[in-house]
Amino acid sequence: MPSSRRSFIGLTISSIFLGILPIVILFSTGSYFRSMALQTDTWKCSCGAIEMITHPRADTLATVLYLLGGVWISWVIVRTALTLTRQIHQIARVRTRVLRRSLYRGVQLEIVDWPAPYAMTVGSFRPTIILSRATELTLSPSELTAVLDHELHHARRRDPLLTIIVSVVAQCYGFLPAVRQMLERWTMLREITADQAATNGYTDRRGLA
Repeated sequence: MPSSRRSFIGLTISSIFLGILPIVILFSTGSYFRSMALQTDTWKCSCGAIEMITHPRADTLATVLYLLGGVWISWVIVRTALTLTRQIHQIARVRTRVLRRSLYRGVQLEIVDWPAPYAMTVGSFRPTIILSRATELTLSPSELTAVLDHELHHARRRDPLLTIIVSVVAQCYGFLPAVRQMLERWTMLREITADQAATNGYTDRRGLA
C-alpha cells in the first residue's frame, strides 16, 4: 500500500475518532459522577458528613456533563445538516443541465452543459461522476480517461461521504490550528491517491499537469 494512501486512511480514522471522543468523554465522566451520586446506604453510613457534600456535587456534575454532551451532539448534527444542504443545492444546480447519462466502469456518469471545464464526484451513498461538456471537448481521449479514472477512485472509495465527515469535524474544531492543518493534509492526500490511481498505466503524465 503506498505511503500516501496509508497516511490518508490514518487521517480519516483520526478525524472520525476526534469527532466521537468528546461525546465519549462527556458521557463517560457524567456516568461516573452519576454513579457517585447513587451510592449505597453503606457508603452513606460510613462517610457521614462527607456524603452530604460529595453526592449533590456529583449529581450536579453529571447533569452538566450530560448537557454538554447533548449540546455537542446537537452542534455536530447542525453542522452536518448545513454541509449536506450546501452539497445538495450544488448538485441540484448542476444537474438541471444534464445532457446525457451513462455508466463508467460501473459508476453513474453524467455529462452536463456547463461552460467551465471541471469534473467532480458527488453523492454520499450513490456516488456519481459529473463531467462538464467543456471538459469532454477540451481533453484528448487519454487525458479524459485519466480524469474519469481520478473521479472513479473518489467514487469507489466513497470520498464524498468521507469529505462530509472530515469537514464536520474540522468545522467543530475550527478554532484549533492543528485540526485545520490536518484537514488540509487530508484533502491533499485524497487528491494525491486519486491521481496515483488515475495515472497507473498512463504513459504521458505531463498531459495531466
